[in-house]
Amino acid sequence: MKENIKSITYKDIKNNSIFNKPYTIIFFYNSSCIGSYLTELSLLEIVEELPKQVSLYKLDVIGNEEIIKEHNLFEKSIILIYKCSKLIDKISGLIPKKNLKEIIHKHIKH
Repeated sequence: MKENIKSITYKDIKNNSIFNKPYTIIFFYNSSCIGSYLTELSLLEIVEELPKQVSLYKLDVIGNEEIIKEHNLFEKSIILIYKCSKLIDKISGLIPKKNLKEIIHKHIKH
């Protein structure tokens, strides 16, 4: 895998500084959960196929209670997919890589 997912803060989302490509994927994860780590590895592999179209970021929900309330993040991991800064899908919980890839490719044609 070529690169890591860039860590962001709640402030980055609020001021729209991360929406610099046609599609943005934000992975809200729990740093103490092994399932979140596995999802991160899957996302890296999937997005590698779409590098020019997608910005990929992650935000640890631990210590970011305001984001939990705003997005109703009650699962251990949440993936939000944006198109031009507009939310187009919310994926909750742990999901197999194959299914995650299908969902992402449904939104992002390459």
